[in-house]
Formats: sequence, C-alpha cells, structure tokens
Amino acid sequence: MIINPGSHDEQGPWDPDAKKSYVDTRYFWTLLPLLLLMVGGFVIVYAFGS
Repeated sequence: MIINPGSHDEQGPWDPDAKKSYVDTRYFWTLLPLLLLMVGGFVIVYAFGS
C-alpha cells in the first residue's frame, strides 16, 4: 500500500500567494514511523553493540 498524504485534498488551482508553512505536516505522519524505526535501530545497536 502506497501512502499518499495529499490524496484527500481537492485538486484546486495552484495559489502562488499561498503561504508556505515552515513544516509540511502532510508528510509528518508518513515519515514518523520511519524516524521511529531509525531511532529504535540506533538504540538497539548502542545498547547491545558493546
């Protein structure tokens, strides 16, 4: 299953005056599990590596 965070948004005309948010929260929930897996991997390697 491919995750597409923007698929629920209507496909309106592109607004050149739209204010770009500093953090695009649409991709946050897509990247959060990957970030948790990476952090968990580092913790496991750090805990059991030595």
